[in-house]
Amino acid sequence: LRMNAPNQSDVLILHELTITGGHRADNQGGGVGVINGNLTLSYATVTGNTGGGVFIKNSDDSYIDHSQITNNTATAADQYSSGISIVSSDVTINHSMIDGNTATNAAGGAGVYSTDSSVYLYNSTVSNNTAVAGGGGVAFVGNQYSYIVNSTVSGNGSSGPGGGAAFLGTLYGIIINSTISSNTSISGPGGGVLFQPTTAAYIISSTVVLNHSGNEGGGIAFDGGNSITLNANIISGNTISQGAGSEVNILNIINNNNIIDNFNLFGVNAAAGVTGFDINNNNIIPSGDLSTVINPILMNNGGPTLTHALNISGPAVDSLPVCYSPNDQTGKQRPLDADGDGIALCDVGAFESPSDLIFTDGFDPD
Repeated sequence: LRMNAPNQSDVLILHELTITGGHRADNQGGGVGVINGNLTLSYATVTGNTGGGVFIKNSDDSYIDHSQITNNTATAADQYSSGISIVSSDVTINHSMIDGNTATNAAGGAGVYSTDSSVYLYNSTVSNNTAVAGGGGVAFVGNQYSYIVNSTVSGNGSSGPGGGAAFLGTLYGIIINSTISSNTSISGPGGGVLFQPTTAAYIISSTVVLNHSGNEGGGIAFDGGNSITLNANIISGNTISQGAGSEVNILNIINNNNIIDNFNLFGVNAAAGVTGFDINNNNIIPSGDLSTVINPILMNNGGPTLTHALNISGPAVDSLPVCYSPNDQTGKQRPLDADGDGIALCDVGAFESPSDLIFTDGFDPD
């Protein structure tokens, strides 16, 4: 399906469709392509296309909502990508699954690739995507605003840097209430997240765990830019093959005074695993391994995405004097009194204990 609109106010609306078996040699949307107009894609499945699943260019207001973009492939070398490619557009992706897309010979961001755009990823999952270039799951290249909110980026891989998400030359790179887990960058840096360079980077109330980098910054790498803010995050259990900063490596920043870190949990086994800055005294360094902090298995703990529940007796529970977000990734209101001492305090990371298990699969019948 393809629309090359005569003016930007035109809208292609696709609802409750399955789009499969398409092909384009230029990666401009073997499944769906919209140029010079807007796309509304809802409750749709775009799967098994070559030359990319969805392509959006020169759009000022496109939406992908409650849709699955899965198992698409990219064909052309160094040109766009396999799942969703966005060029010079404003796009919101909400309540969607972007899984199993492969960009073997194309640009990075096998799940979501965008350039010269503003992209807002909400309540969605980007998982099991594979790219050769930077950003196995997500690559934001030269964007104005790039948001990952209430979402999970997991199990993605890149032969280059940024296994989970790569913010490359962006103005603002923002991650809030999200889980970045079990992503891999073979050559690194940034197994979970790479900012290179990013004018202003923010990671707030998120969980960055079990990622691996071949070189520098197993969890997060920041390589060039004005500022980075890390508040109320769990950044733990990430690893590197070589280099420094198993959890966080700030390789290059204009001014070290622009590194803000408050009330995070860094590292495992009494080692913070950070390089390039000295952490504030209000941060936590756990004495035990990752299992003393979280459940290492991603599970359905309520909400639209998989999350890591907290170890109820661990150091991340009821430990914040201030809440940095009003709700957690699952949608629960913060704070909750998880330890039963009568005082409700916020937890560190994307998940607020206790688990709201009664709502995970709905009410049990009497």
